[in-house]
Amino acid sequence: MKGITLYINEDEMSATLTLVTQTNCDTPNIEEVINYIRGQGVVFGLSRKRIFNILQQSEVAETGTEFCVTVAKGLPPRNGKDSCIKPLLRNVFERYLMSHDKHSNSDNWHSLAAINGVNPNYTVAKRIPPTAGRLGKTITGKTIASIPGKLMDINLGINTKISATDKNIIVASISGIAKFENGVMSIEEAYIVTGVNVRTGNIKFEGAVIVNGDVTENMQIIAKGDVVINGYVESAYIHSQGDIIITEGATGKMHDEDCQLIANGNIFVQHAQGLDITAGKDVNIAIQLAYSRVKTLGNVTIGSRNNPMGNLFACTIHCSKTVQAGSIGAISGSELLMDFSEGYESICTRLDSIIDLHKLLTTTNAKHENKLTELHDYQLPECFKNKFLALNNELEAERLLLLWLKDMQTELQESKQEYENNVQVFANKELFPGVSVKLNKNVWRSEREYQQCKLRLNSGNWQNISLV
Repeated sequence: MKGITLYINEDEMSATLTLVTQTNCDTPNIEEVINYIRGQGVVFGLSRKRIFNILQQSEVAETGTEFCVTVAKGLPPRNGKDSCIKPLLRNVFERYLMSHDKHSNSDNWHSLAAINGVNPNYTVAKRIPPTAGRLGKTITGKTIASIPGKLMDINLGINTKISATDKNIIVASISGIAKFENGVMSIEEAYIVTGVNVRTGNIKFEGAVIVNGDVTENMQIIAKGDVVINGYVESAYIHSQGDIIITEGATGKMHDEDCQLIANGNIFVQHAQGLDITAGKDVNIAIQLAYSRVKTLGNVTIGSRNNPMGNLFACTIHCSKTVQAGSIGAISGSELLMDFSEGYESICTRLDSIIDLHKLLTTTNAKHENKLTELHDYQLPECFKNKFLALNNELEAERLLLLWLKDMQTELQESKQEYENNVQVFANKELFPGVSVKLNKNVWRSEREYQQCKLRLNSGNWQNISLV
């Protein structure tokens, strides 16, 4: 067709139409162009709208004007998904967070916050079969095969087994509490007690501990599983290799380290004051956190997850991610420090070590390469050939190590950037004087009151941004 050419990409997944306006020549209508394109073998993914638009533009353009547009696109194949394990019960920590989320769709608070107690042979998870994926299609009508997902083996957690009637169903082998983590469902044996006090004594248990009552002063709970306390904790020591959930409140003597909560996982407390908190994951306080010391590798949230409006003041927080609350600090100007340095320093130290090692090995490797090149120029006796081969192997090992160090350097630089992006403080209601935020030597201190704001790093410096 005069003034019109069609280019079909080699993979036949797209076609580009080029139109050059002609002198004293009528613009072809859309049906003529479509027939021309189909005559070139394009039978799928044709866009009438794009063709119409290019024809409209060409009618008012000057002679010799060139238009170029993709008028047909193929459908790429979508590979199937591998099989995966779907838990049929939520973890205790997740259920308590949902129960305190004002925007949750739950109809029954008590039902949502209930503990996932199960009996033997209770179905706790199932394997979702792999999917076949979606076939693709070229613009010329050829079918493109997709790669189906794989049927992955089921990794059984402790105290679980495959159902006798269905190889895709995971059931409990004992009575206990369901816990799903890293794609594996486990059942933690549970020790249930109505309270922990001088009468019951301290508790040390290999599974989960459920306390349907209070934990009194100077008592201890040490558990390998989750610790759930449906009551108050006063000046006690709680240590869990899983999560800690305290449904009411926990208090200590403000400046003494007499109420400690230590968890490898998450920590949830309704109301917290005078605590020493150490968490491997997230810390969530439903109402207020005051006069406490917190150290966590995750986020600190005061209030519900969707709209954190709790109070945070007079604390020292060492955090690796985001801090969110409604009110941060107090009208009195009491000191509140949020320090994000520890995790950042760890990444920077590792990155510096990798960079130094890479530089040193690069210099050494260059010397070895030169020496080996020199040896290539000599006629070596037969008896030296094995040693020469060994040198070549050693040099190849050096090259591989250099590549690994370069990959590690890139990975750590990305981790450093991700850390800086994650470090944020959200005051969803107000931020008072006396609040300090720190990352290494970069320190920001509030000298006045701010309404609804967030603090984040921008080019290495703290920036206060209004949320209003």
